[in-house]
Amino acid sequence: MRNIVALLIFSCVLAGYGASLLPHDTIHNWFGPQSGILGLIRATLTGIIVPGGPYVVFPLIDVLYRQGVGIDIAVTLFVSSMMLALPTLPFELPFLGWRFAAVRYLIGFGFTLLTGTITWIFFGV
Repeated sequence: MRNIVALLIFSCVLAGYGASLLPHDTIHNWFGPQSGILGLIRATLTGIIVPGGPYVVFPLIDVLYRQGVGIDIAVTLFVSSMMLALPTLPFELPFLGWRFAAVRYLIGFGFTLLTGTITWIFFGV
């Protein structure tokens, strides 16, 4: 339990520092309402490379959401981080192989973009 609490505190601090390192204008340009499909692609790629699972992703999304990132971007980032996390690849390859991983990433990438688009359509920006 201590490890989880320590990781949660560390990830909240890290997410806060990350948000302060990137200027608000940069975050708004990359992920704001006008970013369109490129914003969804950036959110998907960000979700893929962010390590640490929900302990890191939730504080990161919270910081971005408070800076005005749309719900479509937040949902896309969350779905991609849970579905396509790159740190799982070394565990996946020995058991399931490259073909499985490639198919999972291709379908998952498209699915995260679809999820973001559906979120934007139904819940707006």
